[in-house]
Amino acid sequence: MESYRFYLLSHQNKIGASAYLDARDDADALAKAPSAFTISAEFPAIEIWRGTRKVARIIDQTMS
Repeated sequence: MESYRFYLLSHQNKIGASAYLDARDDADALAKAPSAFTISAEFPAIEIWRGTRKVARIIDQTMS
Protein backbone atom coordinates (compact mmCIF):
# COMPACT_ATOMS: atom_id res chain seq x y z
CA MET A 1 0.00 0.00 0.00
CA GLU A 2 1.11 3.51 -0.79
CA SER A 3 0.21 6.71 1.07
CA TYR A 4 -1.75 9.34 -0.87
CA ARG A 5 -2.66 12.86 0.20
CA PHE A 6 -6.13 14.18 -0.63
CA TYR A 7 -6.93 17.92 -0.68
CA LEU A 8 -10.41 19.45 -0.74
CA LEU A 9 -10.14 22.70 -2.74
CA SER A 10 -12.23 25.86 -3.08
CA HIS A 11 -12.81 27.79 -6.33
CA GLN A 12 -9.74 29.87 -5.39
CA ASN A 13 -7.68 26.68 -4.89
CA LYS A 14 -7.56 27.19 -1.14
CA ILE A 15 -7.34 23.99 0.88
CA GLY A 16 -10.45 23.36 2.96
CA ALA A 17 -9.30 20.01 4.33
CA SER A 18 -6.71 17.32 3.74
CA ALA A 19 -6.27 13.68 4.58
CA TYR A 20 -3.86 10.81 4.08
CA LEU A 21 -5.28 7.55 2.74
CA ASP A 22 -3.54 4.34 1.79
CA ALA A 23 -4.22 2.88 -1.64
CA ARG A 24 -2.82 0.05 -3.74
CA ASP A 25 -2.23 2.30 -6.77
CA ASP A 26 -3.46 5.46 -8.49
CA ALA A 27 -6.70 3.83 -9.65
CA ASP A 28 -7.47 2.71 -6.11
CA ALA A 29 -6.75 6.23 -4.81
CA LEU A 30 -9.16 7.68 -7.40
CA ALA A 31 -11.82 5.21 -6.31
CA LYS A 32 -11.33 6.28 -2.68
CA ALA A 33 -11.66 10.02 -3.37
CA PRO A 34 -15.45 10.19 -2.85
CA SER A 35 -15.08 8.58 0.57
CA ALA A 36 -12.33 11.04 1.53
CA PHE A 37 -14.41 14.19 1.04
CA THR A 38 -17.78 15.34 -0.24
CA ILE A 39 -17.55 17.87 -3.05
CA SER A 40 -19.79 20.89 -2.44
CA ALA A 41 -20.53 24.30 -3.94
CA GLU A 42 -17.92 25.85 -1.61
CA PHE A 43 -15.31 23.13 -2.25
CA PRO A 44 -15.88 21.74 -5.77
CA ALA A 45 -12.54 19.95 -6.29
CA ILE A 46 -10.35 17.22 -4.83
CA GLU A 47 -6.68 16.82 -5.68
CA ILE A 48 -4.85 13.57 -5.08
CA TRP A 49 -1.08 13.51 -4.60
CA ARG A 50 1.48 10.76 -4.11
CA GLY A 51 4.59 12.44 -2.82
CA THR A 52 5.42 15.31 -5.17
CA ARG A 53 3.39 13.84 -8.06
CA LYS A 54 -0.15 15.05 -8.68
CA VAL A 55 -2.22 12.00 -9.51
CA ALA A 56 -5.51 13.70 -10.37
CA ARG A 57 -7.79 16.67 -9.90
CA ILE A 58 -11.47 15.80 -9.63
CA ILE A 59 -13.84 18.70 -10.33
CA ASP A 60 -17.60 18.70 -10.11
CA GLN A 61 -18.48 20.71 -13.24
CA THR A 62 -22.03 21.34 -12.01
CA MET A 63 -20.63 23.34 -9.09
CA SER A 64 -17.88 25.27 -10.83
